[in-house]
Amino acid sequence: MKKNKEFKIGELFEVTATQTNEITKFRAGEVPFICASNLNNGIQGFVEPNEKTEIEKGECITVSSLDGTSFWQRNNFIGRGHGSVNVLRNKNLNEINAQYICTCLKKQTQGKYNYSHQLFLNNLKSETISLPVDSDGNPDWKYMEETVKQLEETVKQKLALAIPQLDEVNSTNWKEFKVSDVFTWKIGNISKLSGQEGKYPLISCSAINNGVIGTTNKADFKNCISVATNGACGKCFYQKNEFGASIDTIMLFNKNMSERSALFICTVLENILTKKYNYANKNKGKKTINETITLPVDSDGNPDWKYMEEYMKPKN
Repeated sequence: MKKNKEFKIGELFEVTATQTNEITKFRAGEVPFICASNLNNGIQGFVEPNEKTEIEKGECITVSSLDGTSFWQRNNFIGRGHGSVNVLRNKNLNEINAQYICTCLKKQTQGKYNYSHQLFLNNLKSETISLPVDSDGNPDWKYMEETVKQLEETVKQKLALAIPQLDEVNSTNWKEFKVSDVFTWKIGNISKLSGQEGKYPLISCSAINNGVIGTTNKADFKNCISVATNGACGKCFYQKNEFGASIDTIMLFNKNMSERSALFICTVLENILTKKYNYANKNKGKKTINETITLPVDSDGNPDWKYMEEYMKPKN
């Protein structure tokens, strides 16, 4: 059995606090703004820095002062200040073993910190975590990495057994279409995300909550698919009701599309886009509409909307 040892955070990591920033000071842009949220990798939105903004280098772990929730940050980012976001750095950290560290941090801090008793810089430095060690008594970074890889593989195998794959769908004919040949499209027109208040959902480049990041009084779209072109690149959601959209979102429309067939399209399109695009290579502008998507077709060679709808109906 692997031996574990307790390490003080302040001795194992370089621990710093992010600069005092508020998202309301920025316009919408491409740099992640990290806050003390325990959702969406801590990303509150994507902003455009100015000449005075301190941009944090990626390849580190951010820790929320509210509850100790931690995330690996691959890319450079801007962090909310007031002690709400702290940063951990160690030359041995990578994207995989960082997940092990984040899990250990969560176990150590869960239920211990809250709004009244926050995990500020000095508290974080004094915290300890138990980690596996090598023969010299140092953290065994390779072992942590291999453990995470094994867990991920196990989960993938279970999901593969539990979820049917779209390429296994039994349909007579499938055909490739250019996205712009199937859909008309529009790009969102809200550039400033902060300070938006209203009765309609504001859709942006979030991977959760159907893409909703707030509210707005602008409602220019409905009955369409929203596609994130920044941040959560390629994430697709069906939007039934009226909403407003940021400039980081592209909307796809087709009069034959129902809610269920839209969900079929979202699954197929998202599978293509999320594999191809990311923060460094965004699917902005005409990239999304120039992509090719394979869909089931009817006897005339047109997208078989009825088949897609029937396929997405709950099975008895």
